[in-house]
Amino acid sequence: MFSIQRFFSAAALLAGGAPTVAAQDFTAPRTATVPAAGIRRIDVLGRAGSLRIDGRAGLTEVRIRGTARASSRSLLDEIKLVAEVKDGVIYIEADIPDHDWSWRDGQQGLDLTIEVPNELPLEVEDGSGELEIRNVGALELRDGSGEATVEHVGGKLRVRDGSGELTITDVKGDVEVTDGSGTLEIRDVQGGVDVDTKGSGELRVTNVTKSVHIGSKGSGTLDVAHVGGDFIVDRKASGSIDYADVKGRVDVPTRERRRWR
Repeated sequence: MFSIQRFFSAAALLAGGAPTVAAQDFTAPRTATVPAAGIRRIDVLGRAGSLRIDGRAGLTEVRIRGTARASSRSLLDEIKLVAEVKDGVIYIEADIPDHDWSWRDGQQGLDLTIEVPNELPLEVEDGSGELEIRNVGALELRDGSGEATVEHVGGKLRVRDGSGELTITDVKGDVEVTDGSGTLEIRDVQGGVDVDTKGSGELRVTNVTKSVHIGSKGSGTLDVAHVGGDFIVDRKASGSIDYADVKGRVDVPTRERRRWR
């Protein structure tokens, strides 16, 4: 797996000091195709720019289409797409050099669309920018900032998210989430949901086959409905807790607790 330290340092730089990609005048394609025979997992590392991953039934290769964007020709030439195989794993990386943008007037980004066989497990790390992942196998995701959508996951889902709206829909296994600020919505899970920590922002959980556990929730409302097992909240800061149609045990802080009728 890619270095988690490198990922978070890149995410911090992008969130804190890098200019946005809106004014990038120079573009160039970045594409690659990698056979998927004998592959056991796909690892993706994205940085500045959008990232979209789509699973396809019957696909025998990984197809990567990208557009590099920069504010100068020299900065554009620095942006590379890495796609390689090692020990049964396909590694895909948006290779964008780190720059001290405080003294350099420049912008860089790489927008990626990746098609993968829908049964292969994925490990994804993304810095900043819009993120969409659909129709994939088991997924482990680390996301920095920006809006993220995850839909139709064929196995277990683990997410560590920084800031920005996060929507999770239709997961065939258990869901584990650690989330910072922004709205978090989880629905249609054929397993259990465990939110270890959730910072500020609304949290909505709906249609879960097994139990829902919230370890720690900061400010903002918590709405839970249609749970096949227990609903448990360990700690909750300001904001209401609303729940309905919980088949199992309910154990939540009494302050601000309300049961829908």
